[in-house]
Amino acid sequence: MGGAPREGRYNGGGGFVRDLARPLTPEEAANLWNRPSAAGVYAALLGQDKDAMFKERELAATLMAITPGITNMVEQNRAFLRRAVIALAAEQGVRQFLDIGSGLPTGDNVHQVAQRVAPGSTTVYVDNDRRVVAHGHAHLATDDRTHFLCHDLRHPGELLHVLSTQRLLDFDRPVALFLVAVLHLIGDADEPEVIVDTLMAALPSGSFLVLSHALDGPTLRRAAQAYREAGVAGTEAALRAEEQVARFFSGLEILEPGLVPVPAWRPEIEGMPQPLGRLPVLGGVGLKP
Repeated sequence: MGGAPREGRYNGGGGFVRDLARPLTPEEAANLWNRPSAAGVYAALLGQDKDAMFKERELAATLMAITPGITNMVEQNRAFLRRAVIALAAEQGVRQFLDIGSGLPTGDNVHQVAQRVAPGSTTVYVDNDRRVVAHGHAHLATDDRTHFLCHDLRHPGELLHVLSTQRLLDFDRPVALFLVAVLHLIGDADEPEVIVDTLMAALPSGSFLVLSHALDGPTLRRAAQAYREAGVAGTEAALRAEEQVARFFSGLEILEPGLVPVPAWRPEIEGMPQPLGRLPVLGGVGLKP
């Protein structure tokens, strides 16, 4: 499944925390405190900016000024995630959730929604930002079914090794893999399609991929450029066309209503009307047959 796992420690019910057992290198420390992170900017755009650094709030303000409607995009993306959890837990019987690129804790996180629908559900959160994992342990790791990993999606083999050896998930039972608003932060050089294929290949039949992705186009190109200019740590803004996003679902059976703008993915779950117009963020849910 790829390279050997990096050093780390098992933190009881809080999960395996990659790299937190060792001191930061000077470069890592500079990135952590001197460069904005995608998680902090996203939280600021959601209005959850108490944990965001000044530079992250500043970049969020810039994005709101140059990209009209971006706060609606992130709010709708979050609502898509919530509805997907509800649908998979209530209708498909999924009890294991793997949320990669989870970001800073906000309201209605995956494990909270899942456990409301199906008490006893297990959730593993993964993020490459130490701040995210630290906040997750402090605020969300309240039971032995909620775990946090500090790991980089670009190394899926290592991540699968940790999940398997630490038995955080049962790979004999279906898993819902969430890659929500994260793949557009990974450039083509890191082969995001291979990353998705590697992760889905390790999951059993009956598992699901929940994915959302920002579309290439004039609406978001200014935002992508602002990300690049701000030097957001550990990310590369990589907008893609609709057909490129669809390729992430290769080999999967896409659930109705298909790959659609995120507000249009089953709004009836939360009693919402069908939205008018299009949003440049697509979302879909695929079943591994």
